[in-house]
Amino acid sequence: MLEIDKIRQAALNLGFKNTSASKDGSTLWLSKPAKDPDEVSHLMCIDIVTRSGTLFWRKGDRSVDCRTFRNAESLVSWLQRA
Repeated sequence: MLEIDKIRQAALNLGFKNTSASKDGSTLWLSKPAKDPDEVSHLMCIDIVTRSGTLFWRKGDRSVDCRTFRNAESLVSWLQRA
């Protein structure tokens, strides 16, 4: 299994849902909405070209932050600490 597929599978296992994909199939968007107003919503872009997953979230001050992951293990580890 390619690392990008492992990133996608890890995100799905962590509760993300497929949202949309580009027409050429080079990017896939997943989302994980917050269950209540105190939780953070996440949006993830999986990019086949760069073989990475970038996670976006809105912070308390309403600004947006992001972090890019090159492997599934770092994604899972970071989300479990967040």
